[in-house]
Amino acid sequence: MRIRRITVLAAILISVATSLVGTASAAVRPATFVARDDGYGATLSAAEFAAREQLLADYGPCSGIVLITDSQLSNGTWWAEVGGNCEYFH
Repeated sequence: MRIRRITVLAAILISVATSLVGTASAAVRPATFVARDDGYGATLSAAEFAAREQLLADYGPCSGIVLITDSQLSNGTWWAEVGGNCEYFH
């Protein structure tokens, strides 16, 4: 009977400790959201670079940044839009 009580108590303590660890680790991770930003440049590469820099300045740090769309403007310059999973809004 005494061993059964110890076993039940140990199971309860392990269960509580596991749930507390899961809650603590979830609270440490920042929430991420999908953000988009655009940039302009003389070339497509320059426009994409400007868009990435603006995304990081506005919402960084960001991961998984990809080019969403681009276009050449009538004056010969380029416009690019990028998006990624970001953590903060500055």
